[in-house]
Amino acid sequence: MFLVLMFNKDVCNEASKRFPPNAYCITTHSLAYNHMVPSSNGSLVKLGARYSRKFGFKLKTTDVVKVLKHVEGYNTYVRAKNAIATLENFLYTADAELSTEHVPCWERDEHNVT
Repeated sequence: MFLVLMFNKDVCNEASKRFPPNAYCITTHSLAYNHMVPSSNGSLVKLGARYSRKFGFKLKTTDVVKVLKHVEGYNTYVRAKNAIATLENFLYTADAELSTEHVPCWERDEHNVT
């Protein structure tokens, strides 16, 4: 399957007729629209926006360091930064639960997290 992105709907419709069946033709606006979720008032918002009011402040690494317990052999500031990155990754998805998929890829690779 191939993705063919177009900027114009008419061009996209024409391309759909000309490309083989394994080519998926879509406009960039349509692609973005398909990744919107309904908000509580019925309008559409970006993925992750439903949590924006619950997490409307900028979480600082120093704030997280204050509540993390020290683990021998691990830098607490790096752990705090990775915890924030994991939380931010989760908040920008439509996922209902936090999982290891939200852990930054560099941390998953380093610690063999699956």
